[in-house]
Amino acid sequence: MQNICTTIRDAEQASLPRAQLEELVRKAEPVLDKGIEYCYGDDMDFNSAPSFAHSNGGTSPFLKDSRTRIGSGILESFVTYMTKAGILRGPIPQDVLDLPKPWNDLTAPFPNSTPLARFYENLRGLSYTSTTPNAKSVLQASCEVTSDGIANPLGMAISSGGSILAMTGMSGWKERSPCLSYAWLAGHDQDHLTVRGTEVGLANVAYHIETDEQRKLVFIADEDRIKSYDWSSLETGNRDLLPKHTMRSQGFTGPLLMLPNGRLARAGKGKVAVWGLDGLQTHGPQGTNIIGREEDDEEGGLWSRDDYEDVERSSGSRSNQVIQFAFDPTLKLNTWNLHPNNPSMVLCGQDSMSTRKYGMVMVDLEAGGKEVVRFLGHGATVTKITTGVGLEQGQGGHVFCTGCTDGMARIYDVRQRLPVLTVEGDSGEGACTALLAYPDGIPVLFTGAMSTTQCIRTWDVRAKATVYELSTGNNETNDLAWDGARNTLYASTSCPGMNRMGGTFDYRRARIPKVQLGRFGFPSRRDGCWDGDEGDYDPEDEDDDADMDDDGKSWVQEDDDGDAQYCWPKNAYNSENYFGHTFDAGDHTLFRYKFCQDANVDVTPPYGQATVERDDW
Repeated sequence: MQNICTTIRDAEQASLPRAQLEELVRKAEPVLDKGIEYCYGDDMDFNSAPSFAHSNGGTSPFLKDSRTRIGSGILESFVTYMTKAGILRGPIPQDVLDLPKPWNDLTAPFPNSTPLARFYENLRGLSYTSTTPNAKSVLQASCEVTSDGIANPLGMAISSGGSILAMTGMSGWKERSPCLSYAWLAGHDQDHLTVRGTEVGLANVAYHIETDEQRKLVFIADEDRIKSYDWSSLETGNRDLLPKHTMRSQGFTGPLLMLPNGRLARAGKGKVAVWGLDGLQTHGPQGTNIIGREEDDEEGGLWSRDDYEDVERSSGSRSNQVIQFAFDPTLKLNTWNLHPNNPSMVLCGQDSMSTRKYGMVMVDLEAGGKEVVRFLGHGATVTKITTGVGLEQGQGGHVFCTGCTDGMARIYDVRQRLPVLTVEGDSGEGACTALLAYPDGIPVLFTGAMSTTQCIRTWDVRAKATVYELSTGNNETNDLAWDGARNTLYASTSCPGMNRMGGTFDYRRARIPKVQLGRFGFPSRRDGCWDGDEGDYDPEDEDDDADMDDDGKSWVQEDDDGDAQYCWPKNAYNSENYFGHTFDAGDHTLFRYKFCQDANVDVTPPYGQATVERDDW
């Protein structure tokens, strides 16, 4: 597979005529697809296909994570089991376990970095300069971190002007109802992150979301319908979004995309439906008028949500246009985005689980859905595509970035068929979401892991280096968004230890490092108790002063019911001392990382409310 990619690269460098190059790519793609399928077959049984589209020692490198290791929670469970079984006797040296050093034993490379960041060692020549303060604050992790609880997230979209951040998720009884929540970014209060929700009239959970800055609309879609909500009233202090449109999209269940000239597109299998928003029927000034005919449950099919009385009954407006993908009637999209330099072109990532095809394609919708060029190199379904739209400097006008369920992120130049950079976004099985940002024109890549490493990694693209990890409070990263005007990163995250009823499981008492007591809202040492191997530590006992080092004993504060006030997931990838601030979110959470040179790095989120399971509950 690497040899095939090398052949394509050599053909590009040799300026092979375009028609011949496209023919080469078209013939190479099914061969690579079969190779990827073989990786997932019984003979190989990979959790994800290894990277094959990079060039060893060449111009398209593969950046691996130097911190690949077994998660601390899994390792601790293994040692506990082996000890109880009598196989291990006595403590195991830390160097044998290959545990990372505690954060406080490391030398911080920069004085104003958030304690929720952990830098990689041996950093060399990062890409910022004295004239790029925004890039400097990002690459030095000089940021304030705030958060707010959200529904279990499915997708996120930030408007092109940075006015609103909208999220779709699962809420209600057993997470069977759709949820639309938003953060109003254009408000005057920039010190706090506040997420609000609005009632959604869809019948089923909505997986797709999009925004329109010009018309001040948020779009959210389930399998059958699309609804839009007007946010213009937020500018006058109103907290509600007004229902505006309902569009009927049966047969088109894929992602949404805002096109030029006020058109909304939704992908279906081998085709795209397009609605012209200007002149489209609305729900009226109060948001209550029926659009189309009024449907009931029997006509609309089974509804997944239990609060069916909240379902709005409009059948919706039909699309104005359907564009067929004549080159591939089976093409089913999982994500798409506009070309960074040509809005008539659309970059399309396939739903590879359905199609068993792994290449990306760029389509000209203005030319009737014509295939323009194909991109190779992914080993699974593409989850996210970000571009350098609106960038006036650097290479952003030709560059796009992808996250993929093979755990890797890739950066492409639209003039080349293979990635120019591949990075290991998640060191184990699981999807990777990726975001390419350009603070002061300096390309910075953020990758978020959806299963294993439970953090966000920051990469300096020009230096080809991993710079640091950002804590997500042991949560999995569902999606990332960048607010360039405010130099701010947003991450929607889900708590793996929270069930569909909102309860937490597989938690234990947290071991707060002693050096953090009295900081970050933690009580001082004398306000709690030490829970050690020999029983509780009495802070009044002077004979225990020798044990005041961070020796593995845990500090536990209990509430009036005797429950631990601070808890930690049993299977957390990182231990409590991995970051400079011990923090567990304990809930589905939206994080805001606001980068600036004068950041108050003591601004951190409040500790989560997860609890230890009790037998009497």
